[in-house]
Amino acid sequence: MKALAASAVLAAFCVGPLAAQSMCANCDEPIRMGVRADVPPFVWKDPASGHFRGFFWDICTTALTRAGYRRETVEITAGQRANLLASGNKNCTAGKACRTKQSVDLLCDPTTITLARMETFAGPHHGAGRFVFSPILYVANGAYIQQAYPRREFRRRLGLKLRSKCPDSDQIKAIYCSNAPRPPPLSWLLRPHARELPERPKIKWPAACETILEALDTATETSVSDAPAPGGSGTGERSAWDPPQIWPEQDPSEPEFEIWGYVEGATIGSTVMKAADKANDGTIGVCAKPFASHGKAAEAFCEDRIYRYFGDVDLVRAAIDGYTKISSEECNTNQKAAERGTYEPYALLLSQRRNGFPEAFNLALYSMFTDGTIGQMFDGRFGGQRRSQYLDTLFRINSVPDGKRQRFHSGER
Repeated sequence: MKALAASAVLAAFCVGPLAAQSMCANCDEPIRMGVRADVPPFVWKDPASGHFRGFFWDICTTALTRAGYRRETVEITAGQRANLLASGNKNCTAGKACRTKQSVDLLCDPTTITLARMETFAGPHHGAGRFVFSPILYVANGAYIQQAYPRREFRRRLGLKLRSKCPDSDQIKAIYCSNAPRPPPLSWLLRPHARELPERPKIKWPAACETILEALDTATETSVSDAPAPGGSGTGERSAWDPPQIWPEQDPSEPEFEIWGYVEGATIGSTVMKAADKANDGTIGVCAKPFASHGKAAEAFCEDRIYRYFGDVDLVRAAIDGYTKISSEECNTNQKAAERGTYEPYALLLSQRRNGFPEAFNLALYSMFTDGTIGQMFDGRFGGQRRSQYLDTLFRINSVPDGKRQRFHSGER
C-alpha cells in the first residue's frame, strides 16, 4: 500500500494539475529541449548573460512547468535541426543507419508545418521518438529582403571581387574574366552601340555557381581601387588617357548573376533553389547560398556578399538589426519585397518517446492560449507591434473553451 501511495504522489508531482496523472512515464528523467542560439525574436542566447530568451523560449519553458516536467536544455545548430527533421535525430542524416540515442524530446524552434514533414514523421523508420507537431503557435511571412541599391550595382561590386581572383583561378578566369585587350585611345568618344563587343558567353550555371561561391568564400576583401579592371591586370581606376564615359553604358558583355542567401534547413530554401534553377535557364544566373545561421546570413547580406536574404521576415529583420548593433555598421535594405510573402505556420516538435508527453504539453499550450498567457508573452516580446489579422485569428482559434458548465440568464446550455 505504501509503495502504491508513493507512486501516486510521484505521478501527481510530475504531471501537474493540467494533465492526466496516468500519462507521466519516467518522471525523474528531464525533458531534453533542443534550442538554437540564433533565431531572434523567437529564441536566442543573450551573449552578455548566456541565458536563452525569446517568444518561443517563454512558451516552451512555461508549458513544461505547467505540464509538470523538468527540462534539460540542449543547444543545437541549424544543421542538427535539419538532421532532426529529416531523420528524427539531430546527430544523424537522412537515409543512414543511426545507432545513437534519441537526441531531444522537444524542439523549441520556429518550425514550419508541412505535409512533407508530417509524412516523414509518420514513416516506419523515423527515429525512436516518432515526432508530432504541436498546435500552430505563430503565422509567419516567408519572403526576402534585398539590397537597397540596384541589382546591376550588386553585380558590378561582385564582379570586382571575382576579377581579383582571376590570377588564382583558371575556372574563374574562364567563367568571368575577359581577356579582351584594352580599348584604343579616344574610344570613349564612340557611342557604345558602335563598338564591337564580344558576344555574351553561354554559361553552365550549376557548375559556375559552385566555382563562384567557393572563390568568394576564400576571397579577401578587395577595394574598388585595387581590383583589376575588366580585361586588364591594373587597378580599377581610369588612366589619364581614358576619360569618363560620356555616353550611357552598354550592358556588360561578361556573364551577369546574383547570389541569394538563406539559412540551411529553412523551408524557404527549396523555393530559393527552384527559383535559381529557373533563372539559370537564361543568361542571368542565380547562385543560391545556404548559411549555417541567421547571424552568418545577416553578416553576408550587410557586407554586400548576397543580394537577397530569404527567410521568415521577422527572423531576417531581427538578424539584420542584431548585426548592425554588434558591428555598428549601417545596413541599407529594400524591404518592399517583404510585403509579398508566403504563409508559414510555425509549431513545436514533440517526441512520443515519453508516454503521454505530447498530450500533457499540448494541454498546457491550449490553457495558455485560453487564459491569455501567450498573448501577454507576445505583447511583452514584440512591444508595440500590432498582431496581424491572421495571428489574432490564430490566437482566438487556439483559445478553446474550458468545458465547464456555464449558467446563462435564459437557463443552462
